[in-house]
Amino acid sequence: ALYAFKLPSLFPWDAPSITEKTVGERNGLDLEYPWRFEGRFIFRPSLVRAGRDGNFEPPSANLVSLFGYSLGGSVVLEYDVSPVGPYREYVTMGG
Repeated sequence: ALYAFKLPSLFPWDAPSITEKTVGERNGLDLEYPWRFEGRFIFRPSLVRAGRDGNFEPPSANLVSLFGYSLGGSVVLEYDVSPVGPYREYVTMGG
């Protein structure tokens, strides 16, 4: 079971066992997902103008926007451990 996104339980009998490994401890140990990543990241959200008049999106896409803006941002990741060794990654999300 994946407990990383589970809300904390108010009842002790409903909580995960202490002997169970967390997602971070299982990272790289699963045969279906043998890769291990360790590092840090910074996320900087930004509002992006959702311009339908400029045809910035493909016709098959449904852009979610509010008052003409959508959520985008930038993510900078720095991996100390990965299948290809240490590296940095920069991702820009346009909304």
